[in-house]
Amino acid sequence: MKRIVLAVFLIAGCSLPDRAFVDAVDKSWQAIGPEYADYVRADTTLDEDTRTERLETAAGFAVTIAKAKMAVSQ
Repeated sequence: MKRIVLAVFLIAGCSLPDRAFVDAVDKSWQAIGPEYADYVRADTTLDEDTRTERLETAAGFAVTIAKAKMAVSQ
């Protein structure tokens, strides 16, 4: 998950990404995010710390997308 977040920032670069990019990332996350969270919750091979870290990373990514959506709409 951390690699996904890093990739988004590397692709976006230092400047503000355009609205089309943010919308595409948002739509992708809407499709992937809930399924990923369900997978993490159900994965019995993960210890509680790893599970928590992954869910917090996913939640943080959703917040990042929301902030980017607000930034490009101004």
